[in-house]
This record gives sequence, C-alpha cells and structure tokens, in this order.
Amino acid sequence: MTKGLAAAALFAIAWIAYLPGNMGCADSMWSIPTAVSLLDQHNPDLDEHLPILRARGFVFTQRIGGHYFTIYPLGTSIIAAPGVVVLRPLAAAIRRAAPSLWTWLDRVQRERGCPPLDDEPVIALHSWTEHLIASAIVAATVVVMFFVAAEQTSTATAIVVALLFAFGTSAWSTASRSLWQHGPSMFLLAVALLIQVRGGPLFWVGLLLAADYTVRPTNIIPLAVMGGWALLSAPRKLPQYLLGASLVLLIFAWTNLRIYGAWLTPYYTPGFYAKNAYVADALAGNLVSPARGLFVFSPIFLLSIVGAAMRAWARRLTLLDAAVAATIVLHWIAIAVSNGNWWGGDSYGPRFFCDLLPYLTFLLLPVFAALESARGARLALSAAAVGVLAVFSVAVHAQGALNRATSDWNAYPVSINIEPYRIWDWQRPQFLAGLTFTPAPLPPVDLGILACAAPPGVPGAPQIVENRGGTVVLQWQPAPGPVAIYLMDVGSRPGLSDEPPRESRDVFHPQVIARRVPPGTYYVRVRGRNRCGDGPSSPEVAVTIQ
Repeated sequence: MTKGLAAAALFAIAWIAYLPGNMGCADSMWSIPTAVSLLDQHNPDLDEHLPILRARGFVFTQRIGGHYFTIYPLGTSIIAAPGVVVLRPLAAAIRRAAPSLWTWLDRVQRERGCPPLDDEPVIALHSWTEHLIASAIVAATVVVMFFVAAEQTSTATAIVVALLFAFGTSAWSTASRSLWQHGPSMFLLAVALLIQVRGGPLFWVGLLLAADYTVRPTNIIPLAVMGGWALLSAPRKLPQYLLGASLVLLIFAWTNLRIYGAWLTPYYTPGFYAKNAYVADALAGNLVSPARGLFVFSPIFLLSIVGAAMRAWARRLTLLDAAVAATIVLHWIAIAVSNGNWWGGDSYGPRFFCDLLPYLTFLLLPVFAALESARGARLALSAAAVGVLAVFSVAVHAQGALNRATSDWNAYPVSINIEPYRIWDWQRPQFLAGLTFTPAPLPPVDLGILACAAPPGVPGAPQIVENRGGTVVLQWQPAPGPVAIYLMDVGSRPGLSDEPPRESRDVFHPQVIARRVPPGTYYVRVRGRNRCGDGPSSPEVAVTIQ
C-alpha cells in the first residue's frame, strides 16, 4: 500500500469512526457562532446572537467595549471557519428539503445532552457542526502522525502507530467529541513536528507553533522550548524560526489590541485561573488517578518513557527527542501549578494532556522501530506486552467516546467540581461507568415524610470542627421544628451565595465535610427545609482556608 493511499484510508476510517457517540456542548458552545460572525461580520463579537446568548445566560462569554465575545481564544473558530463554509448550505438544505432527517439530527443532539439553539441551521445544531468539524481535524491529525511515524518505521508499522493515536488516546474520547481547543491545537503541533523530523524550513515551524499559541495559551511551552531547540540544533536558521513566530504573534497582539483593547485577552492572563494549592495532588492525579491519569487511560504511553530511555541508552537521543520530552514535562508541571481546576472540569480522562498527544506518540516510535527488528521469543513477548497496553488503551477511550455514563460520572452522585476527591475513587472509576456501576444522582429527599405546620426555625451557627490540609468539617445545632434536609449556602463575600451549595441529610447530627477546598475565606450559612418551605438562615460564619 502506498503512503498516499494509507493516509486517505486512515482519514476516512478515523473520521467515520469518530461520528457515533457522545457530543459536547459546554465550553465550546460559542465556537460555531463565533466562526459565523467572523465569516459574515468580519469580527468575532456575538452581538448578532443576543437571543441565544440570553437563552444560555451569557455563560462562557465576556463583555468588552459594549460587545459580547466568547471567553476562549479565537484560534479554534478561525480554523473551523472553512468547515462552517462547507456545512452551512448543507445544514440549510437538510432543514428545508429533508425535515425527517432534520428531526432525527435534532433528536440525537438532544439525547446526547445538547439542546438545539434557535438560530440558523448550522448554529441550531451546533453540537453536530462542532462534532463533524472536530472529527475531521482530529482525523487529519491522525494522518499527520502517520507521516511522522513513517519517518522512523515501515509503512505498516506507521499505520499501527497512527491507529493507536486515533483510538488509544484522548484524541478519540475528547478531542473529536466537540470543538474544544484540543483538536486544532494537536493538529498544528503535529504538522510542526512533521516539518521538524523532515528537516523542513524553520520559518513554518515557528509560524505553526505561534499559531498554536493563539489556539491555547499553554502552547507557549512548545513554542519556547522549540525555540531553544532551533538555537541549539541550527543556530543559523534561528532567525527563520523567530520570523515565522513573530509574524503570527504580532498579528495576534494587534488583533487583540484592536478588538479587546489589550495585548492579551483575559484568558491569557495569569489571573484568569486560580493557582492550585494542591500541586502534588495534581501532579500525581494527571498521571495515575483513576479519573484523570494519563497512564491509566492510555497505558500505551508508558512506552513513551521506554522509547526515550532506549534512545538515551543507545546514545542516539537527539536534540529534538530531548526538546519533545522537556515540553511534556514542563506542560505536566504547568497544568498542575497554574490551574486550580487541574482535573479539567466535566471531562473524560487526561483532557489537559490532549494537546501534547503528538509528542507522546513521537516518543513511542523507538519501541515500534525495535519491534520491527526483533525476532523469536523477544518479538513474541514484546508484541504481546504492546498489544495488551494497546487493547486496554483503545477499550478505555471507546468507553469515553461511546458510553454516556462516563460523562454522567462527572455529575453524579456529586459534581466532580464540588468534590474533586472523587478523582481518586478506585471503587467507581470513571472508565468503568456504565459497565460495573451506573452513575446516578442522590435520591431526592422526601419532604412529605414529615408533617409540618411551618418551615423550620433558625439552626445554630456552623462550628468549625476541623480545618486542616484543605479538609473542613462544619457542624451545627439542629433547628427547632421538623427538618427534612439542611442546605448550606457558601459565598466568597458576606451575604453572597456564589459558591456551590452543600447539603446535610443527617438532620439529627448535621454536618458538612468539604475536601480539597482552595485557600481563601468563605462565608457560610445553613437553613433547614421541610415541605412547608425553607426556614431562616443561621448566623453567618467566616471560614478561612490557609
């Protein structure tokens, strides 16, 4: 099989296989409306979409200079714009000429948890639009990784590596599900990597990696590290790299200044995310936790460490190998230190490692190259070990792509964003949701179980029983009168309730236990509830987490 035919087949297989399964409709929800605005209005504001902005409570948007924008970078919408051009007339034709197909698409999107929007067809079914474009971008990345692998292995082995990238990693379970930043990010990184392994012009490497930064701010790391690689490996060509990067970065800064009135948007500034107070937890969690661990969800990447070690042992470790490995390590540290939400919110597996999947796959190549030359028992044992890791990786990501229960795991029985300690729950790990257990909300409290003539009285003020290491235990005296459940309101300032609420179902010895609480001062109040209504709140108490 020729490489061209193999590449075409890989794209078709990946893109078609990515279409079934879960779709996303949260963070990425404004990527398609923004792309439409860029095409129609030649600007990224969402002002012409005010009805749907209001319908979704302006979530994930920001108002700057009297205009509404997505809070996320524009790079993804720019890359998606050609896809919107293709799909826009198709979506309009389906709604006009094939109402039964439109009804089916509408129903499937609703069943996958993404209610349609009241807008033009390509936006109304934006989750489908996102899914089709994201799947195509990731399928294209699979093709690029095939060509990267083919530089060091045979065509047959390169096909195997590309399929592992496609189905044994978060490329399938995350990047292809919706138009996150991750798909475009990994595509640009992969193309830059291909140019590097082929010894191509550094101008394009710098340009692509700078463009990658405009898609996702953490890509400043590969941009900087590969600048160092260019300096050490080809100092005379460093100006090419800098010229390509500068061209993109100057346009990026000028555009931001013109549109937002600042060189960088808030998403790129250090204060956008709260720093993580539990760095060790994040460092370990992003590698080996049962909900976000890279080596748990894609154990095939254990061989990336082996591949780098093989190169070092044989004294064949190149500057590019070292730069790739350094980028991965620095990225791992950065996502642990800089983001209090290091687990990536409602997601599946190691979402924050998606962007560097091309680099992790690149480090696998020495292992597969060695397999090609192995013989006898060594070949059998090595192939068996690789096969077990590969099959497990594919099975885990098939779960995330196809099983809705793995998405529900984030919310039930308690939101992962309220109780992040669930990330370490080995009894009910996310990748087994829907197989060994079914995530479900806590059963509703039967308010009618108690007779009442009035709401409960005022409960006692919460008392701090424990406040250590991010774990807080609060208890209080029960309220007079019948109580079915206690609710705790939490605020960042006195009188506010802008933090996730808590509840206590033990009405005789009420308490709330909160773990992994970020440092800060919180203001808490409790109130009882029965079928007659909510009682008055207790006196407010300030709780400071060091």
